[in-house]
Amino acid sequence: MPYFAALRARIEAVLTRALAAPAALAAALGEFSELLTRTAEERVAAWEAEGHELEETGAELERLQQLALRVEAAVEPSVCFRLVAVDCSAARAALAARARAARAALQAWLQARFEAIALRLNEDPADAEAMDALERFAAEASQELPALEERCAAAALAGGVLEAGRAALDDAAVEAHWRLRRWPLALQAELAAAAARLEGYRGRYKLQLAADQRALSQDIQATKARCDRLAAVQEVEARLAALGEKAAVYQAREDIFGQPRTEHPQLAQARPWAGGYIWISSVTPSVAASFEPYASLWRTAAELGRRLPDWLDGPFDEIDAEGLANDVDTWWRGSARLLKQLEGPALDVANADFQKHVPLITALRNPGLRGRHWERISAAVGSSIKGDAGFSLSRALQLGLPSFVGAIEEVSEYASKEFALERTLDKMQAEWAGVALGAAPWRATGTSVLRGTDDIQQLLDDQVVKTQSMRASPYIGPFEERVKAWEAKLVLTQDTLDAWLQCQQVGGG
Repeated sequence: MPYFAALRARIEAVLTRALAAPAALAAALGEFSELLTRTAEERVAAWEAEGHELEETGAELERLQQLALRVEAAVEPSVCFRLVAVDCSAARAALAARARAARAALQAWLQARFEAIALRLNEDPADAEAMDALERFAAEASQELPALEERCAAAALAGGVLEAGRAALDDAAVEAHWRLRRWPLALQAELAAAAARLEGYRGRYKLQLAADQRALSQDIQATKARCDRLAAVQEVEARLAALGEKAAVYQAREDIFGQPRTEHPQLAQARPWAGGYIWISSVTPSVAASFEPYASLWRTAAELGRRLPDWLDGPFDEIDAEGLANDVDTWWRGSARLLKQLEGPALDVANADFQKHVPLITALRNPGLRGRHWERISAAVGSSIKGDAGFSLSRALQLGLPSFVGAIEEVSEYASKEFALERTLDKMQAEWAGVALGAAPWRATGTSVLRGTDDIQQLLDDQVVKTQSMRASPYIGPFEERVKAWEAKLVLTQDTLDAWLQCQQVGGG
């Protein structure tokens, strides 16, 4: 036995020494593992997403080229050792090909940058803003061109290295290489042509701006005359807004051409338009500012006039009482403020007459009102009333219901308390939707036991307490039987679950 043990140890030592060199070869190839983690397309997509500068792109192109050469220099196609021979040709070729493919893809991406710049430079600006944006783009492209040329030179140098080494390249790689070498000169020509075209557009839009400013001044004067007559309120308001937008656009264009801004002191003071703000002197009367109280009052009256027919004669069951009350209150406050700003005799609007009916509407449009409540209201007012589609506010006024608003509000308040209990019961029952008991296998018995019952027990406890509290409410009458039935179901479920869990504990579950 000692002899065989010694022999085994000797064999292990020989194998260890013989396999050390192949292991070192594998480690040498391990430094190129990055080439296997991503495809060339994935590498380029990540490179673009990371937002690298052109200098970094050139360095990466050179690194990938050197990486391919290092793969080929690191190992021979076939390596013989004392005990084994390793064929490295397939791995060597695959790694070098991956490095060159990554470099070619990055080179194609760089070429796409050139093409995107050229395409943008050939666009025709539709207005002064587009012209200004294109000029800025051309300036940025001019600054970027030297770096692009440097990268192309690096690519050309790498191509020369490949050619000198007689490296085999496919047709696509060769075509990409030569197209990239042509682009710096082509892009210089594109920039020169774009500069000439933009100069022509600049002169054209400069003349157009002067004409637009003259037309704007004429429009402002015409609108001022219409404001003085207070004619066509909506049209005047819309026209003022349009003039403000034009003024903002033209001022922005004057900034583009380096011209001082043309001020229009008859427009609104520090008033926001669709392009910014128009500022005026504080001593100059503003057309929009003087017109605003009339426009606001007109809008209030118009909106009230539009809504009143629906509220008075429309289906009563479609009235949103809360929204109605908020609207009427807003109009009332706004009208009171506007009337203080306007000169002349006090103006009255239908809002004041309508506002006193809001409490009646709110009481009659209570969502908690049911048939039993309408019967109580009918008994109180001495007329048969039901808040359905055939009922309206005009009908309520004809029946003299404002005289009974106190009794109606009392019934409505009672209905609200009952409605709150009803919604609470509905919510409790809805909480059980989707609740299910969980079961898990019990050892190797072929049976199951309940699991995860803590939340269910807590829900049962909470709802039992709530139902007991509801039964003590003086407003439970219409739902008493329903609440009792629900409480009985909860208690039965609770007792059954407790007994089940106790049985599991006794049985070891």
